[in-house]
Amino acid sequence: MKYITAAFAFAVTFGFSVLVIGIPQENYAIRFFAIRADNETGRQISFLLQRDDDNGREMDANFKFAPSPARFAEAVNQYVNDSEKIDDANLPLDFRNVWLEHLKAWRAQADFLKQSNLSDEKITEAEFLQTYRYQNAEIRRTWFDVLDVARDYGAVIPRNAY
Repeated sequence: MKYITAAFAFAVTFGFSVLVIGIPQENYAIRFFAIRADNETGRQISFLLQRDDDNGREMDANFKFAPSPARFAEAVNQYVNDSEKIDDANLPLDFRNVWLEHLKAWRAQADFLKQSNLSDEKITEAEFLQTYRYQNAEIRRTWFDVLDVARDYGAVIPRNAY
């Protein structure tokens, strides 16, 4: 009876936590994808991509539960700050250059979001959307450049990278 009660208590507690928190979305199969890279440079680049992916997940989580323009700007800025701290000193120069361009594209968007405030009419909604869409296109373009060079070095590309 003691074991049945313990199992029941566990099931109720677990069920309640899933109800409140939700089912964990982490796919542990991809958490350690970098280990499968073909060579040391590929592994180092894969680990950088993994850290960047972690930063992106954190950005999404920071914004998801408190959606507002100010919170989004803060989450993007934090993502950029965290990704700029990733050490790329030992990586090949061509990879570092495309990575830097990608971070510059993100920094431009982070700065734009911090400075933009539609409520005080400094910028119209149309101007905001035009700039934001252009910046997103630059982020995507530079990200694909990062992935192309990473693949050339044998890095393992995260499953959701595209």
